[in-house]
Amino acid sequence: MILTGNAEQKTAINAVNQGHIFRFLAKPCPMQEIAHALKAAVEQYRLVTAEKELLGKTLKGSVKLLMDILAMVNPAIFSSTLRQTALTKALASRLSLNDASQFELATMFSSIGKLALPREIVEKIALNSPLSAEEARSWIDHPQAAKKLLKNIPRLEAISESVAYQMKEYDGGGSPTDTLKGQEIPLGARILKVVLDYDALIQQGQSETEALDTMALESQKYDPEILKALKEHLNRPPPTEDVISIFFKDLKPGMVLAKPVIDQAGRVLLRSGEEVTVFALVSLRNFDASVKILEPLTVLNNA
Repeated sequence: MILTGNAEQKTAINAVNQGHIFRFLAKPCPMQEIAHALKAAVEQYRLVTAEKELLGKTLKGSVKLLMDILAMVNPAIFSSTLRQTALTKALASRLSLNDASQFELATMFSSIGKLALPREIVEKIALNSPLSAEEARSWIDHPQAAKKLLKNIPRLEAISESVAYQMKEYDGGGSPTDTLKGQEIPLGARILKVVLDYDALIQQGQSETEALDTMALESQKYDPEILKALKEHLNRPPPTEDVISIFFKDLKPGMVLAKPVIDQAGRVLLRSGEEVTVFALVSLRNFDASVKILEPLTVLNNA
């Protein structure tokens, strides 16, 4: 707010347009008018703050709802999403990116398009089995299906673009088939490309070293800085924290895994370093009911 004796029209216009002034008051100004302006300013602040809080809660609620649905509908996709989100968080930290939460959200939302796919296609992709032409088209289109779903949530425009471009290769190849390449591709999508491809190779049975070597052979697909960050993250010194062994029934939300959680079929359900969430625990219990989880589990001793 401005209270001034210079009440020229140009001064008022500049104050409002350039200074983002809420009220422009000219001297002499009655105390009642000043009090009214202050009251209006406080009310406007409350409205703006309430809107931000509502949007924040709406977004958090939407994320929670989608993750709950994902955990119930397809525990395997849910588990992979948790792994991928943890890796995204690590890479964002290593790259010193601001507002890392948007990249984590993009990773969480990157899989929702898979829910519209037949389970057979998702399983074939996980096993690196060949797809028919029709299946391949469905698989390539799933990020666009996710983008359409995200359009219904306010303030997720940048995240939905990252999700839509998750299959886009750094040299311009991949999907969608437009002219974007290199730094023109959304940063979130470039991170997703590295994270999703790496996780897919690990799930196909490759070791960390083998997966990095495979990606290095096709390095034109990836942002070199993000690929470098992945290599540095995987080559970091092992944690020195104390660890304890527990049975699966004793696993609780908030615990951090010191070793991966693996089922009897050899699938990695949660990777080392991940924090166990309520949703992850629900997913693991679903797995344990059909394909038993190997015990004991190893977690960090935070006691």
